[in-house]
Amino acid sequence: VTTGSAPAQAGGAEQEEQDPPATTAEPAPGDGAGGAEAPLVCNGMVELCSRRLSDVTFAAANNPFSAGPSPTQDLTTAEALAAGFRAVVLTVREVWQSPTAAAAFVCPLECVVGAEPLQDALGAISKFLRNHPREVVLVIIDQRVSSMLVVNQLDNFVADLYPLPA
Repeated sequence: VTTGSAPAQAGGAEQEEQDPPATTAEPAPGDGAGGAEAPLVCNGMVELCSRRLSDVTFAAANNPFSAGPSPTQDLTTAEALAAGFRAVVLTVREVWQSPTAAAAFVCPLECVVGAEPLQDALGAISKFLRNHPREVVLVIIDQRVSSMLVVNQLDNFVADLYPLPA
C-alpha cells in the first residue's frame, strides 16, 4: 500500500494511481494508550506501512540451519525470524523415506547434513506470523521436487495461518 502522489514522469506520462492510506491502525506493541489511535507499525517501523513490498529491503536467511552447523548457517528458521530476518529462502528437495514414499526437506545441496522437513520450516514461519500479526515475511521457495510435495505443504501452511470458520 502506498500513499501520496507519484512524482511526475518525463514526457507527460500519467501519474501512477496510489492506494489510499490505511484508515485503521493497530496499536504498536506495548502501547497502553487507552482510546487513542496508535500509529500503524509494520515490521517494526511506521514508515514501512505506506511502502510497496518492492520498495522495502528484507534481510534474508538462506536455508536456515539446513547446511548443518557453521558460522553462517547456525540459526533455525524460528531463530532467524527472532533475530530479525524477514525473508526466508527455502531450497526444497525430495528425501525418499522408503522405496515408495518421498518427503519434502529444506537443504541447499544433497540432504545429507542438516536437512529440515519443509513442514517444520513452514510451521516455524506460521507460528511467528501468528505471534507477530503486523510482521511481513517473504517466503521464497526454490523448488527442486515434485510440485505436489510442495503444494500439499503450502496448503497446510495457509490453512494453519487462515483457518476456515467451523
